[in-house]
Amino acid sequence: MHFTRNTFVCLVNLFFWMGSVFPVFAQQGIDFRESVKWDSILRLSEEQQRLIFVDVYTDWCGPCREMDAHVFVLPEVGTFFNSNFINIKINAEKGEGIELAKRYAVTAYPTYLFIDAAGELVHRKNGSMPAGYFLELGNTVLSEYNPAETIEEMEILYPTRKNDKVFMFRYLKMLTKRQLPVAVLLNDYFELLNEEEKSFPENLQLVLDNGVFSNRQIILGAALDALTANEEVFALLKKPAYNPTLEMISESALETSLEFAIHHKDTQLMKMVWDKAPAPDEEYFDNRNSYLLDYYYQTKQYAAYRQAAINYIENHLLKISLDTLAINDKRVYDEQLKYVADNREAIIQRSGEHYVSEKYLTMYKRTQTIQLLNAIYLHTRQLIKINSEPIVLKKAKRWAGFIVKEAEKDAIYYHKVLPYYKMLSYEISYLKGRRKQSIRQINDLIQSVSDDESLFKELQKRKADFTNQAHQLIK
Repeated sequence: MHFTRNTFVCLVNLFFWMGSVFPVFAQQGIDFRESVKWDSILRLSEEQQRLIFVDVYTDWCGPCREMDAHVFVLPEVGTFFNSNFINIKINAEKGEGIELAKRYAVTAYPTYLFIDAAGELVHRKNGSMPAGYFLELGNTVLSEYNPAETIEEMEILYPTRKNDKVFMFRYLKMLTKRQLPVAVLLNDYFELLNEEEKSFPENLQLVLDNGVFSNRQIILGAALDALTANEEVFALLKKPAYNPTLEMISESALETSLEFAIHHKDTQLMKMVWDKAPAPDEEYFDNRNSYLLDYYYQTKQYAAYRQAAINYIENHLLKISLDTLAINDKRVYDEQLKYVADNREAIIQRSGEHYVSEKYLTMYKRTQTIQLLNAIYLHTRQLIKINSEPIVLKKAKRWAGFIVKEAEKDAIYYHKVLPYYKMLSYEISYLKGRRKQSIRQINDLIQSVSDDESLFKELQKRKADFTNQAHQLIK
């Protein structure tokens, strides 16, 4: 598919995060073994000398249902995976799946694990993908699998050989193949190299392999600097099917650096993110100010977040021209329609008819405007979670009213997010003192979506979480 990073993020938030496709388990596609004890699967793997393919999912995961409905059911996918792997499904929130998800550090869904008979992780990948990419993943695992080499041996050797360039290259290759954390080690490795070595294709391939969308292990530093400084070599490197550019990899590294800075409360790395990120007038939604807000909130610097978030909403988000966004919406939609028209047969062959359907293309209608509404929604909701001062609630009520009004202009397109926008407005009214009326409105809203089971359950849970949080704020 042809889309920008912002378009992709908005589509993920709208259609995958909240879910719109009901699960359909494969009949002619992959033959998944379900309700089978893990020990039995390991024994079967040893007997048949085949790797285990594990689809880790949850009931509420939209991308998981997307894969069930459009990829796992395909005959060519079933033929390949049934011939080469022992295939199982694991619900990460039920039964034995809870412990297995913890054991293999699964934090995103769907996650695909390839595991050997000893229970050792061989390869990991996550996220929904077209059938062609999925088959490429299976082929990659088969071609790279080497049961004689273990990650444990390399980990034992690392402390005494971390300054050995040859060892570090092999160690990083192994970590990369398994999509394990390499961000700091990769920069450390490039610090060991001289300028000529930094331009070697095998070293830059290592950086690229950790910078693609499905891996995202690069942070700002020596490794990324080497990649961006060698454009001619980059052009010759082996790339995944979506053909990432240096700009795409740099943007991904910026976001990964933000996540790393938040997790480690790394103020120095956060400063590097701020320096590298675009200004708000260059990029409406993913900019240095939005990144700083994420850092403040996730590291619980709530006083700084409160002041910065109010300023960001009032003086940036609400100043963005809706007319300009509407023009950009139409441009993106028209570009996607043209792309599909020009490549229809290739898309169907690679990914299936779903990706050229009117229902799918409708997702591109308001990709820019929904980012504005979601950004206001996100920061408004986070503000009322940490602060119930009257001045904050007054502003929050106005902001929530704005996004509800805009979404109601196209209730069909926004049908998955509009209930959340309304829920936010009612929650703010509750905190402002209109409790009985707000609870009644929330209950009516929940009943109005009862035909959508996943949304109905999510709003019920949201109500319970909010009432518990509200009692704490009101105290």
